[in-house]
Amino acid sequence: MKMALPMYMACAYFNTSNPLVVRKLLKLSNDISNEVKRTAIIALGFVMYHDEKLTEVIKMLLYSYNPFIRYGCVLALAIGSKDSKEAIEMIWPLLNDSVDFVRQGVYVSLAILFQVNTNSSEPKLADFRKTVE
Repeated sequence: MKMALPMYMACAYFNTSNPLVVRKLLKLSNDISNEVKRTAIIALGFVMYHDEKLTEVIKMLLYSYNPFIRYGCVLALAIGSKDSKEAIEMIWPLLNDSVDFVRQGVYVSLAILFQVNTNSSEPKLADFRKTVE
């Protein structure tokens, strides 16, 4: 039940950047359950969709000791980032994360961000393709 709350808030407050909702989601990211933490951070990507402040909020959480929070951060950046180049720069170092499911989230997030790019518009796309193959 607790895990459904962040997704409900993400759907109800999509692209609003409502400060009360952002505060509630950040409080949920401190929950005892790792799944609730991850879901709350992912929901931030929907609530703060294309908001410049999303990257500022995620920067504080991106290098957390908790892998579930790191996973949520990379997906939130892929979902809600306005500037894909900045998001790619933030996500790229986590390709070498020590936790396997965080690396999986990084690959999914980079695939989402790279789907609208070409090799000439984004030089890291060629490197990404080599790592996938």
